[in-house]
Amino acid sequence: MYKDQIELVVRSYNKIPLPNYPDSEQIDVWDAYRHFFQDVYHLKDWILNDDNLSIEKKALEDFFEGSKEMKLLQSLVTGFKHYKVSDKHMSYKKFYLSWEDYGGLKPSPEIMYYEDKDSVDSDGVVHPRVLAAKVLREWNTFFANSKLEGNFDINDNDWGLEYILKQAKTNS
Repeated sequence: MYKDQIELVVRSYNKIPLPNYPDSEQIDVWDAYRHFFQDVYHLKDWILNDDNLSIEKKALEDFFEGSKEMKLLQSLVTGFKHYKVSDKHMSYKKFYLSWEDYGGLKPSPEIMYYEDKDSVDSDGVVHPRVLAAKVLREWNTFFANSKLEGNFDINDNDWGLEYILKQAKTNS
């Protein structure tokens, strides 16, 4: 049932190391984010294939197509999973995972994304924790609109998320 995948998503989210990443290597932080993003993306498969639900494939496709965050999530996960991918499966054709140092602050992970694979200028930069929170909020909206049980309790004060979101709003 799709609720099993919701529980897995919550467990994956809770495994992401705390900001400032004490006692965590960069690779461990990225691994935690990759697992989370893969789990939250594949929630769509669990919803679509749950025999107890009557959610149409088109509803899920429209949900992903109508959200920048969900399109970025789909592009990331497709890129994580496949060495070569067809452009038709990715709204963002290229992305980089980086670890930026903000002038004396502890270095932090970032995702740079590009709509054109030949572009040298990124179309945006997002902190993976911000993307994670936005994706979970998008799922909450989908659950409510589809009258499905499920809600991800996202607290902006958790793990410094409030600060990260404030910085993201300032920089956008």
